[in-house]
Parts: sequence; C-alpha cells; structure tokens
Amino acid sequence: NHPTMANKFVHVPGKGWTNWMEAIDEKEEKGSYSLGWRGGPKITDQPKLMTVSDEGTRAMTMTWFEHTGSLVGNPGHPCMHADPFFEDLDVGQVETIKGEIEFLDEIPDLGS
Repeated sequence: NHPTMANKFVHVPGKGWTNWMEAIDEKEEKGSYSLGWRGGPKITDQPKLMTVSDEGTRAMTMTWFEHTGSLVGNPGHPCMHADPFFEDLDVGQVETIKGEIEFLDEIPDLGS
C-alpha cells in the first residue's frame, strides 16, 4: 500500500504502543532501545518495531531481541528496520544472532 509513517509503532514505557514519529519526540530516555539511524535516544522498552495494516486489522513486528541496536523509520521513504548489533569481531571470528518477524491477526491496543 502507500508509504506512510502513520502505521509504524514502538512500545514506550508508560504510554504503550506509540506512533514512531511521536515517540522520537520524547524528551526523556526511559527505555532500553534506541530510535533512529545508528542509534539515538533510548525511548522504547521493547526491542520491536510494529507496522499496522491500512485496515487496522493485522500487523507485523520485527526484532533482534537483545541484539536490537535501534528501531528505524524514515519519513522520506517509510519503511521498517530493526537494526541488529553485536560486539566487534576479530578476523575469522563468527557470531550468530537470531531475530524474528511476527505476523499478528490481532493488533495490540495502540495507546497514542
């Protein structure tokens, strides 16, 4: 469907699922996970980014669990990213992290 940031949500402590564009304006860092490209303010308390369908009946989330570095939205080209992170690796060293894409037939309460 048409690109928009209006359907992108993150979970903010004390507010619940909040539109990404509203959450990025939060003044106080109360969360554990960053919003914005290559990190930013730690606003969210869940390492998930959620996109809700235009009909508001379904949603999808993505996460790298504890390896979520930041949750990214781009108003100029609306998309959803949960960027992963892990410690620097030595040459030849291998590290594996796991993520999840979840499809929801019921969306959670959208607080804001």
